[in-house]
Amino acid sequence: MLGADYIKINNISYTPSTFKYKSDPVENVLRSEAGTDLVNVVRLRKYTFELTWEGITYELMSELEAYCYTRLVTLEWKGTEYSCRAREGNSTMIDHSWRYKNSDGLWNFSMSLIEV
Repeated sequence: MLGADYIKINNISYTPSTFKYKSDPVENVLRSEAGTDLVNVVRLRKYTFELTWEGITYELMSELEAYCYTRLVTLEWKGTEYSCRAREGNSTMIDHSWRYKNSDGLWNFSMSLIEV
């Protein structure tokens, strides 16, 4: 988990509550006639980013949720841009937050960004 105060999605700055990432190699495995596995590493690193926001407004949650319906988003992190697909958008309302005056409640939102 990292402090993620330097994240931009489609050139808009966001500060998630939690930010996790992992990188895995992309491999292509073929089986030879002799029955041995031939592993071909296609890419050394393919990133998956897990982002979570806690206690955000309905408007911000709706804006973040819209990324899950777009084809491709650009994530900028530590000065590097990644083309990603947003997956697994999950929103939940904080209990009894709808009682706040002139409010649509406070929300928790999480999503995954998978590099293409």
